[in-house]
Amino acid sequence: MFKNLASLAVILAVAYWYWTGPYQDKHAPKSYQQKLVANGEKMMQCERGLGYQQGAGNQIAGSPETLCAKRFNFYQDLGQWHSYDDVRPDGE
Repeated sequence: MFKNLASLAVILAVAYWYWTGPYQDKHAPKSYQQKLVANGEKMMQCERGLGYQQGAGNQIAGSPETLCAKRFNFYQDLGQWHSYDDVRPDGE
């Protein structure tokens, strides 16, 4: 019984750590710079997916970059993907 309780405690501790750390950092970026990194990752995955579709013979109307930017409501400035939904910090 003690072994089962200890195993459950370890699983709960790992789940709590993951929920409060890596999961929250990925899904709720804290700084604007983290949002830019997340936006870049979204764009890369979307463009890759549309590129695979094009390679498989699907007809895509427009460039993958343009379609993904429209899908996520992003624009590119100085090599980084910004969202029209976010307020940029002063000085940018």
